[in-house]
Amino acid sequence: MSFFPTTNTLSPMAGHFHHHLSFVNVFVRENSSETGAPNASRTVQEIEVFNVLQIVAFLLHGAILFTALLSSNVRRTPTWFGLIASWMVFTLSNFLIVGQQIGPDPGFWICLTQAGLIYAAPVLCGFCGVAFILQLYFTVSNIFKAAQICTKRVCFLLLAPPILYALIFAEVLVQGLLNPKLVQRDETGMYCHLTSKMAPIITGFTVSCSMAIMLTLEVLIAIILYRNWTAFRRQSQPIHSNGMMSLTMVIRSAIFSLISLLIIAISGTSLSVASGTRASAILHILVGSLPMAVALIFGTQTDIVRVWMFWKKDVPPSPVPTKDSKTWADDV
Repeated sequence: MSFFPTTNTLSPMAGHFHHHLSFVNVFVRENSSETGAPNASRTVQEIEVFNVLQIVAFLLHGAILFTALLSSNVRRTPTWFGLIASWMVFTLSNFLIVGQQIGPDPGFWICLTQAGLIYAAPVLCGFCGVAFILQLYFTVSNIFKAAQICTKRVCFLLLAPPILYALIFAEVLVQGLLNPKLVQRDETGMYCHLTSKMAPIITGFTVSCSMAIMLTLEVLIAIILYRNWTAFRRQSQPIHSNGMMSLTMVIRSAIFSLISLLIIAISGTSLSVASGTRASAILHILVGSLPMAVALIFGTQTDIVRVWMFWKKDVPPSPVPTKDSKTWADDV
């Protein structure tokens, strides 16, 4: 699956997962002689790997989201919640044709719906990432001005990604309705998509823009911190306790941006690989591992992990040192 979807895949819901795999294995055994596909069982294994990645990622993001929502010890900004929720949408988009990855093609409407979702989901994730890092940039900038972030500005950051998501989804639906022959299941069997070039180009360009914005913001944040390092180490943690303003979060956001850029590069490579080949399936799996990477980046922060370690007693956080000699490693 390309991050600016030329593709998508399906993931079985937990209750139907083993039943679906049994059906697939039976189908492969019964039809391999007819189709002359000696690697059909390998295709099933590749679909299974992708599905497992999506299921585990969805559960992890759900656990992270509800931990932050329900625990008074975990404080995060609205754009952080939006970022985590967007990746849940991303994985859910892959669940629609579960049980229909092998065999007869899925129905037109469910296939078209999934195509719309998988082309729109990367745009949602990309610009939720932009919103998150932009709020981080505002926070870093304002910490040295003793200013507050405008509420209207935050509302815009929260509303812009869903609006773009809806526009891309509508664009794919219109294409599919005007020319139903464009709506097909990919040859890897992982997803439904459009065979036209317009949808992946629009999504790819939009996502690439979001990546460029994120990387630019990361550079600006690094410059601000470098120029105001002493003031940052004295003020950031005592003043900002919402989980946004810490060196840990800055580093994690930078890792997130770099991994997203890597996935963009992989997706671009997948465009030159013949559809339905083992190489294309492996590239789809690599792209499909991004939600897992995001869950690990933002779900392994100390306050979240401490909540999950319920067997340990809560330990009051120790005072944050303000001496100039404190290094960045102390905060990671």
